[in-house]
Amino acid sequence: MTDLRATLIERAVEGADLDHVQSVARLLEALAEAGDGDAVARLLRRDPVGCVDLRRASADHSQQLLDVLRKVGCPQAEEFARRARAVGCLPGEEYLPHGLNPDGTRAAPWTWAELVAQGEC
Repeated sequence: MTDLRATLIERAVEGADLDHVQSVARLLEALAEAGDGDAVARLLRRDPVGCVDLRRASADHSQQLLDVLRKVGCPQAEEFARRARAVGCLPGEEYLPHGLNPDGTRAAPWTWAELVAQGEC
């Protein structure tokens, strides 16, 4: 049974299509829940963050993937968040009232008085 489990995990890690946001999230979640950190690391080495197609992703699925990426300690989690926000696949409410820069990073705090003083209003 252990050999079959290892074979199935290996197939999933090496052969899974990484285009679909929800599928990647589900696979990472399943590997994490199984406690297979090695399989998680091997899957992350395939760069799912760079492979997922955000044009077909919903906000819910993007949030699901972001949560899993953070949970497994993926260094590219915030890169994914920036990309997803930039194309409208993740909300940015937590960045109010200052908003986001065009690259998806948090904007520096500002006040209306500062903008008026700089002549930007």
